[in-house]
Amino acid sequence: MKTTKQPTDALAPVTVGRHTLICGESLAVMRAMPSRSFNVVVADPPYCSAIRGGSQKQSSAKKYTTSDAARQFEEFLGDGRDQRSFLLWCTLWLSECWRLIDDGGAVLVFCDYRNLAAMIDAVQAGGLIFDGVVPWVKPNSRPRLGWFQTSRVEYVVVGRRGSTVSDVRKMGPACLHGMPPMNRTHPTQKHVDTITQLIAFREDWQRVLDPFGGFGTTACAAESLGRSSVTIEQSSHYFGLSVYRLRGVVNAVPEAA
Repeated sequence: MKTTKQPTDALAPVTVGRHTLICGESLAVMRAMPSRSFNVVVADPPYCSAIRGGSQKQSSAKKYTTSDAARQFEEFLGDGRDQRSFLLWCTLWLSECWRLIDDGGAVLVFCDYRNLAAMIDAVQAGGLIFDGVVPWVKPNSRPRLGWFQTSRVEYVVVGRRGSTVSDVRKMGPACLHGMPPMNRTHPTQKHVDTITQLIAFREDWQRVLDPFGGFGTTACAAESLGRSSVTIEQSSHYFGLSVYRLRGVVNAVPEAA
């Protein structure tokens, strides 16, 4: 695994420019935040999906990297829930998301086809208005010979609080396109451009929350759009790496996508 120097203050909240990064369990951290602190939540929680008939308890460090056995990642927690516990857990933190966003705000949650129905239910059980699904098409994903190419598409479930602002005339994407980064640091890392496609059209989404920060991709996307963000990451390992990465982005240090 490629090593990256971590900051010595990795366990303390860190402010980088207009962004705050917090190391902690997302539900506990969100419960301590004041209501209506954000305009939009971009969430990429553990998918908790068994892969290719494998065990639900398969290590998250290996689960998403079967195509590259030589690559090693630090394991992240929370990916071993069955579908019932996944639904209940998502309802808890989505309820906090509802409390934390303004009227007209949105929660945008990544998931795959295995737990898509459960996530749609959780969004509504959390108090949000379910407002559709945005497919994310990954055109160069590993093909499934003799079967539907379901692994080439992931989804963003859209929930909102109240009505959208009527004078906003820009249209959001009907579909996201693009692959995950080739040289990932986190096993489920999204590309900055994928998050940017998702939120750029809404200029009123200036305060962004990411409850499952991973490698800090949402914060990097918010920085590219001139917006502020709060990132929560449970793993001190990935928290430290995301702080280091964001400092480089804010200070305009070039990095690989």
